Amino acid sequence: MFGIPLEVISMLASTILGGFMKLKADARADARDKDMMTLKLLQKEEKSRESARKMNTPSANWARKFIVMSLMGMAMFILIAPLLFNAPTNVLVDEVHGFKLWFLDFTWVEPAWQELQGVVTPEWLPYAILNVLGFYFGTGAVKRT
Repeated sequence: MFGIPLEVISMLASTILGGFMKLKADARADARDKDMMTLKLLQKEEKSRESARKMNTPSANWARKFIVMSLMGMAMFILIAPLLFNAPTNVLVDEVHGFKLWFLDFTWVEPAWQELQGVVTPEWLPYAILNVLGFYFGTGAVKRT
């Protein structure tokens, strides 16, 4: 065939086939190594989960409840203290000075303290309360059996 001896063609075909088989074997070995590394990672993650489960002790639960109750107590104090002590609350507001004339703006803003009576709720307080409650009830609702 094309002046090439049959022995050379046979050797060339077996060389190509041997190289192909070696590539496939290496690919399988790489896949096996990857699977072994994944298995080791999963075993480490399971150990981590086991140690976290062991940390769910009554003292850890007590500590979480103490933190939640402390935060809720501080939030309630912020809301109720002005009523209990009949003290005013000072709030920082922006006062706008100057004037506008058509599209010209001759205004400037200065911070000023304003005294308020009664309950004053900071903007962040409802979100903080909801986040603490959501986290507390979320961790309490999801239990592993």
